[in-house]
Amino acid sequence: MAKPNFFIVGCAKSGTTTLAKVIEQHPDIYMSPVKEPNFFNRKDGNQYSVIHAKTEEQYLSLFNGESGQKAVGEASPGYLHSDTAAEEIFDFSTRAKIIIILRHPADLVCSWYHHAKYMGDDNSQDIHTALTTEFESQGKKHTHKHYSYLDVISLSERIKRFYAIFPHDNIHLVMLEAMKQEPVETFRALFHFLEIDPGFTPVLDNHNFSRKVRFQAMHKGLTALGLSPADMRNNRLFKSLARILGPNLYTKLIGFGRNLYTQKSSYPALSPELRKHLLDLLATETDTLEKVIKRDLSYWKQ
Repeated sequence: MAKPNFFIVGCAKSGTTTLAKVIEQHPDIYMSPVKEPNFFNRKDGNQYSVIHAKTEEQYLSLFNGESGQKAVGEASPGYLHSDTAAEEIFDFSTRAKIIIILRHPADLVCSWYHHAKYMGDDNSQDIHTALTTEFESQGKKHTHKHYSYLDVISLSERIKRFYAIFPHDNIHLVMLEAMKQEPVETFRALFHFLEIDPGFTPVLDNHNFSRKVRFQAMHKGLTALGLSPADMRNNRLFKSLARILGPNLYTKLIGFGRNLYTQKSSYPALSPELRKHLLDLLATETDTLEKVIKRDLSYWKQ
């Protein structure tokens, strides 16, 4: 039975879906057909993640389709935000390779906000209202039902968990901006890290577009009734259905429902004033992250 040897652990809302879909084109890579199995954060008690495998046997069955590929992996961006995943993965495989994809925090917060909007987790008027609420309360108030945007995009302590446990040579960083602007070099370096043919050139495409709700009035009504996508995801009956269907069929059903409920869209960038305020607040966090990953992130302050 195949055992995964590399893990895309995050960051969520930073291109993990596209990264996973692109690299699985490599003939020497096998990816779990189920994205986000979330096996290694099952002990967190995180009610916002669907756990597709609760036992190691169930988890390893996700890789039954492997046919001799050297690099076998999965992508669960929730691992980066987990308190336990880094240690759990290391206990599972001390030689595991860790892939972390990062993006500019101003773009990251936009992605988190608009995802929350269509999931029904944030009913604020717009991103300016949401971020201003946090700025003015110094993070004590937030419009998201469950968390602060400033907290969820602060990554240094989360990434430090992996650097504290894994050999640094076993951790590879991908910058989303570089993946878009210099794809050949980005994937060559990644394939070299995975110790497979770095000369393979995959077909690049975006596999996870920004989305917005098709019918806003219906969305507001369902949210008011506790039937938003986020509410359904956390519903016990819905989670039972996920277990009955199995991860493959469940993933297809979710994709079908998402395409009915939402449509591809784009969202506006932050205003210059809001962007500057955000990046100023994150300056110390950015400095800390630079030290952890030993990368120049000066462009994150612009």
